[in-house]
Amino acid sequence: MTKAGGHVDLQAGGAVDLSILLAKLEELTVMDPPAAVSTALEALSVIDDVGTISEQLRARRLLAMAYANTSQFEAALAICEEAENLPGCETETLELARVKLAAMQPLANLERVAEAISLGHQALRSLQDYGQASLAGRAALNIGAIYAMTGHPGEALPMFDQALSLLREDSVLLGQIESNRGTALAAMDRFADAERAFARAAHLLNTDEMNWAAAIAEESLADLSARQGAINPALRHFEAARKHFERDAAFGDLGRLDAEEAAVLASHGLTDEARRAFLSSIELLREHGTAFDLALSEVAYAEALVDAGELDAASLMLFAALRRIDLETQPQFQQQTLALSARLALATGDHDAAERAIEHGIGMTANRPVQQVRWSILESDLAVAQGELELARQILESACSVAEQ
Repeated sequence: MTKAGGHVDLQAGGAVDLSILLAKLEELTVMDPPAAVSTALEALSVIDDVGTISEQLRARRLLAMAYANTSQFEAALAICEEAENLPGCETETLELARVKLAAMQPLANLERVAEAISLGHQALRSLQDYGQASLAGRAALNIGAIYAMTGHPGEALPMFDQALSLLREDSVLLGQIESNRGTALAAMDRFADAERAFARAAHLLNTDEMNWAAAIAEESLADLSARQGAINPALRHFEAARKHFERDAAFGDLGRLDAEEAAVLASHGLTDEARRAFLSSIELLREHGTAFDLALSEVAYAEALVDAGELDAASLMLFAALRRIDLETQPQFQQQTLALSARLALATGDHDAAERAIEHGIGMTANRPVQQVRWSILESDLAVAQGELELARQILESACSVAEQ
């Protein structure tokens, strides 16, 4: 029944054992998402003909997960919606809760964040009612991950704590929780705690079965190393992440990784290498990525263009990114675009526009000392541009005091 390379052969003679077929599909969803997509599409008609409603729901849930793991979020959401409309599905409360879990990542990546969180809480309640601690832990993990990825780390951490309490025996899921905790902690400028969390995640997830999750942990370690100025460790982590993503043909993730590595290269003066990586990123993300990841790549490229003195090209890139994203739903992205707008305004001599952007940005960084220092540097640059050198000195002295704390 199984072909070489992990694909399931439905053309072989004899009856199909759906329990074996679905178990193989579940394995492929994690180990080989592209193969899982092709296998599930081939198998659906068979499962619909002879399977129970529970098996039909499970097959669609696994197909949705495989689609999501290959960045095909519209297709993933469509198959979840199809599952929730199958005749008789209302009798399968537990499997429907799992379908809701599978819909969360596609919704979040399609910027339907409130819907994703609402579905997650619905699934969490259902799973707790059924005494499904492991699945309830997954729901709490998913809710926390969405809070973290949309700039709300304070709301994310309690969900991760709940997930930890429910999933103590599952090393793979513990690794995913640690990876997500690291993301939230880094966003709150708790870098030492974040580094420990990412390192635990990379250790727990370093298996052939968890390529994608291990890649995310390595990518996060790369980002954290880069923030602390450690370029060589960052590049090693980027390369480790790339190998994992390539094994899963996760082209959208590869595009995001290219953008992050390009930003690191640009910050260290490796302009030509950075430009190639940015262009590769944008090309991959236009075809395989989300609007949000593409916008992040465009903003990062625009920042590098400002550093290179290519202000018109940077302005065009920023404008393209701003058209893709609702800033009210992405506060961290909004801060990034405000900082870039301030830099562009300073470079073109528009001090009033720079001051407005800086004031807005500073107002968004309460209790975030590292981010406050970054805004203080921009504020001092503005003071220098306005000829107020003593004010610039005072601002920088205050920023140094914050940094030392």
